[in-house]
Amino acid sequence: MGYILPKSRLGIFFSVVNLEQDVIKMENQIYDRGIIPDLTIPQSYENFLKQEDTQMKETLKLIRAE
Repeated sequence: MGYILPKSRLGIFFSVVNLEQDVIKMENQIYDRGIIPDLTIPQSYENFLKQEDTQMKETLKLIRAE
């Protein structure tokens, strides 16, 4: 599949693929769902306003603790 840009006439081509992994379906996992994290790290409204990456900070704390 492709698309030609109208002004530059540059052609962009890409493929559309339906990728299905060869993974065993397990009873305790929801089908068609990504990896479920072990920890949930919520972000406070204040941290959001300060543009602080709460999840990254906690992840780095965990890495340094090991």
